[in-house]
Amino acid sequence: MSEGRVAAVLDLTLHELTEEVVGAGWYQPVDPGRLTAAGRAGIPQVVAPGGTEYLCFGPRETVPSRFRRRPTQYHNALNANVQASRREMAAVGQAMAERLNQAKGPVAVVLPLKGWSQYGAPGGPLHDAGAQAAFVRALTDHLRADIPVHRLQLHINDSACADHCCALLLDMMASRAGS
Repeated sequence: MSEGRVAAVLDLTLHELTEEVVGAGWYQPVDPGRLTAAGRAGIPQVVAPGGTEYLCFGPRETVPSRFRRRPTQYHNALNANVQASRREMAAVGQAMAERLNQAKGPVAVVLPLKGWSQYGAPGGPLHDAGAQAAFVRALTDHLRADIPVHRLQLHINDSACADHCCALLLDMMASRAGS
């Protein structure tokens, strides 16, 4: 992005942001600052909180002891997803807002209210409506007023959610090309 090779960003999976904010997980960014490059480059971006409700670890024995009492979904023998707490989710929402607020280009947030992952959806093993609400409240309380938030009564994996996100990004790109 810093070299101008990327024209726009559709970022629907932000679990690395959760791991960066919490300071734990296997996918913590090597360079801090997840969700900032597109903003610095001034390119259009559409962002959704896919996967933010959990921390990723490897096999069961790699989950730090401080997280072992939390709800955990073992995706397979080599991947454990540990539920983020309500306090952590609020911190992630605030960090997301603060990072998006620095964007020099157009940005929109999509909130699929029926779930951000298979495991975090209502009825899923990592679902916590209170944590999701804490994230949304922190995000919207700290987000710049000119950044639109699209609340959809959809799950992030619904094709209508993908269609909405793509249409938003294409509209941003077309508006930018026309100016």
